[in-house]
Amino acid sequence: MDADNINFINSNHIAYIDGLPVRLKAPFDFGFMSRFGTAFCVFDEQGSGNVAFGMIKNKKKYFVKFAGAPKENYIAHREDGAVDAVAAINMLKAAAPLYIELKHETLIKIAYAEETGGGYAAVFEWEEAAGIEPKGSENYLRFMSLPLNTKLTVYGDILAFHRHVASKGYVALDFYDGSILYDYERERVVICDIDLYQRLPFINRDNLGIVGSANYVSPEECAPDAVIDEISNVYVMGATAFSIFARGDRSRGAWPLGQASYDVLRRAMNDNRGARQRSIAELTDEWDKAVIGDWL
Repeated sequence: MDADNINFINSNHIAYIDGLPVRLKAPFDFGFMSRFGTAFCVFDEQGSGNVAFGMIKNKKKYFVKFAGAPKENYIAHREDGAVDAVAAINMLKAAAPLYIELKHETLIKIAYAEETGGGYAAVFEWEEAAGIEPKGSENYLRFMSLPLNTKLTVYGDILAFHRHVASKGYVALDFYDGSILYDYERERVVICDIDLYQRLPFINRDNLGIVGSANYVSPEECAPDAVIDEISNVYVMGATAFSIFARGDRSRGAWPLGQASYDVLRRAMNDNRGARQRSIAELTDEWDKAVIGDWL
């Protein structure tokens, strides 16, 4: 790829990179992206300030997040409607080190990050894995049709990662279905998009938790100046289980396992923080015992 292959249309704010359209709120030149290789796919629908690309260079694939372009649907537009590119750039700069600090076998691997094109790019190793969003999509239905034992492994790996996150002194924010990828060939879960994870102690002064899916956030994540901690993540992990095993339906009738595991998750999702498990480790221990009991 080179800059001559990028056709820029100012009239409707669409850039074409290697023949692939990128929807924008305002004109922007992606000519600099040629340094990362040739684009084979574009991700421009997410509400973050990043535009992401699948790139191939020297026969190797990469996933490149770029902050600094005027996203069409960026949730952090300023009150005057302008795109707050500086906020997006600063957020991605702060996020890049997290992928090193929280390195784990289930977490997507970062290769490097750098300032480029008037913004900031984070380059990750490509994963041959599919997301499970949006609901009702082919990928979603494929994931939901996985055998129960496979889903138990997926959920166990997600718990293990967040137990690791807690051990490193961090709390998960904005974890939801969009953070979960599944590699069907290698039969493994891949976690991505941990950009908003925060070091403890963390107080929700900017309502960052509201950025996440309403089906996942704990009550305190919607309260200004509330403490968000590992107990908050216990709630999120409970919501994750209902999403994976029951398509988000939290009724007993929709739950495919037994009463013991259901009770563990209902405790995890109690609106009263004091009634929840005190840690991901405690939740994991209760879950493992309950699942064994459900199968006896």
